[in-house]
Order: sequence, then C-alpha cells, then structure tokens
Amino acid sequence: MWVDPKCGDGICESPFEFASYSRFGCRADCGKLQEVQNLTKVQADVYWDFSHPVGSIPSSVSPIVTHPPGAALRCTGAV
Repeated sequence: MWVDPKCGDGICESPFEFASYSRFGCRADCGKLQEVQNLTKVQADVYWDFSHPVGSIPSSVSPIVTHPPGAALRCTGAV
C-alpha cells in the first residue's frame, strides 16, 4: 500500500522529502539545505545595449526598456 511520507518521523524519504530552504522541505527529517550541501554564492551581471549601430536602419518595433542602455542587471543568489 502506498503511504505518503510524514515529515518528522526521523527518516528522510527522498525524493519526496528534502532538506529545507525557506519554507520548503522537511527540516525535521532532512535538515537545512545550508547544512547538508556545499552552497556557493553566485553573482551574474547582465549588460545590454539596445542602441543601433551607426548607419543601421532601426526596426519599426522598439523594445520596452525600463533601464538606460548599457545599464547592468544584477542577480545574486546561491546554487
């Protein structure tokens, strides 16, 4: 008979239970993600430039840009 794993029974039943991060996972059985995995912070800087090269013909559709050309979008997090 199939029985759903219960968080807090002392057994980490992968893949249905996993180490907790934020409000997800089962900390009681599987611990905290930061304690069971080696996490590395990653920073990704993304740059863009929607300007047209000199002498080119701009398209009739212009992108919606909320930041000035050449601005950086910075994303930080852990993987």
